[in-house]
Amino acid sequence: MKKQVLPRILFWVRASESDGLGHLVRSLLVLDHIKHASDSSLIVIGDSSGTHLLENSDVRWDLVESEFSAIPMIRKRSPSLIVFDMLTISETALESLPTGALKVSLSSIFDQLEQMDHLFHRTTVEPPSWKNFKKFPTIHKGLKYSVLPQWLKPISTRLYEEHLNEDHLSVAISMGGSDAPNRTLQLLNLLGKNVKKLVIWVALGNAYRHSYTDLIDTAAKNRHEIILIKSNESMWRVLKNASIVLCAGGLTTYEAAHIGIPALNILQKKNWNYLFEELTELNACITLPPGEKSLRDAVDIVGDLRSNRVKLLEMHKSTQNVIPKNGAKAIAETILDLI
Repeated sequence: MKKQVLPRILFWVRASESDGLGHLVRSLLVLDHIKHASDSSLIVIGDSSGTHLLENSDVRWDLVESEFSAIPMIRKRSPSLIVFDMLTISETALESLPTGALKVSLSSIFDQLEQMDHLFHRTTVEPPSWKNFKKFPTIHKGLKYSVLPQWLKPISTRLYEEHLNEDHLSVAISMGGSDAPNRTLQLLNLLGKNVKKLVIWVALGNAYRHSYTDLIDTAAKNRHEIILIKSNESMWRVLKNASIVLCAGGLTTYEAAHIGIPALNILQKKNWNYLFEELTELNACITLPPGEKSLRDAVDIVGDLRSNRVKLLEMHKSTQNVIPKNGAKAIAETILDLI
C-alpha cells in the first residue's frame, strides 16, 4: 500500500522579549489542530524567552536569530504552504523563499499583506487603508477566527456579580509587551490620586522593561490595595477576579470578552481602532483613542463605573457567547482545505 504523502506546512513566527510571545502562542494553538494531517514544523525568529513554550509542545521547531538565518532551512524543507505570524519581515527575505508555496498571514497588521495569498482576520471590520492596496489576499474574517487558549473559560454571571458587589472595585491593568511608555506606572499614580476604593491587580510580562522598584514604591504610597503579578500565559487565572481590565488592546481584549470581563482599551496607535470596533459595538469593551488625554479619560471612566456598576454588569452580560472557543481549530481546518 502506498504511503500517504502529507502536505508540508511551515509556520514562521517572531517571538522575543521585544516582540512578545503572543504570535508564538497563537501559532502553537493552530499547529495543535493541524499537525495530525500535515508534515508541519515551526521556525521562530527571536530569543530564548519562548523556549519553555516550545519545549512543552510536540512540534518540530527551530530557533534562529534573524530572518535570513531561516531562509536556508525553509528552502530545504520546501513547504507547500507557509504561515506567517509576525508584524514585520523584509521584502528581501520574502523574495528568497521557495516559489510556489502558498503564503498565509495570521496577523492583520503584518507589513507584507500585499504579498500574502490568504489572511485570517479576527473581526469583520476592515481598515480603510486596505482599499488602497493594488493586490490583497483572500480574507477569512470574523470573531470565529479569534485564537484563545483552551483552558480559558468564561466566568459565571453569579461569580462576576459577587466580585462586582464588593465595596472596593477590582480593576486589572495589563498594558502588555514591554509597555515602552510605562503607562502601567502612570495609571497607578492617576488612579491613586483620582478614584476611591479600588483593588488594583497589575499584570507584568517578561518584556516589561522598567523598574520594578518604582512600581513597588508607587504601590507603597498608593491609597489602594495593589497586587503585582509577573505572568504571561497564566495571567487570567488571577485577573478573572477583576470587574474591568485596563489594557492596550491586542489579544487581551478578546480574551477578556471570552472570559466575561469588560475591557477598557487605551490604544497606542490610531490605525488599530478597527480591531476593536466590533467588540465596542457589541458593548463588550470601551475603546479610547491614543493621545495625551487617554490615560486621564480612562481614569475618569473607572471612577464613573465604580459608581455605576450596573453598566459593568450590562457589559459582562454582553460578552456572553461573543467569542467562539474554537478559533484555532477553525483556522486549521481552513488552512488544510487550501492545499
